[in-house]
Amino acid sequence: MTNGVIRTRSLTIRTPMMRLDYDGTVNLDEKVNARVTAHPLRNTPIVGSVLGWLMLPVSKAFECDVTGTLGDPKVTPVYVPEFLLLPLHPVRSVEKLFQPNPPAPAPDK
Repeated sequence: MTNGVIRTRSLTIRTPMMRLDYDGTVNLDEKVNARVTAHPLRNTPIVGSVLGWLMLPVSKAFECDVTGTLGDPKVTPVYVPEFLLLPLHPVRSVEKLFQPNPPAPAPDK
């Protein structure tokens, strides 16, 4: 921890079906700036190490930058255009299509 900023290069979250690797920072104001890589099927028993190597290109497709705050993170894909990931979140995608655009701020005079 330096000047209220916590830095990690090796935070790993493991589940039976996936591993998430985090590299980034979070500060005491809850602001996040990190890169997350998802490794699907990496921790699958017995065949996980083989599947992990085969799924390496897929894990690059799921690499994202996370910014914003802990309460309201903004996730942006790094290598894949966001519209290709729409099928993974169909409800959220439809909600975004029908949300009204926020009004433009009034110009200062």
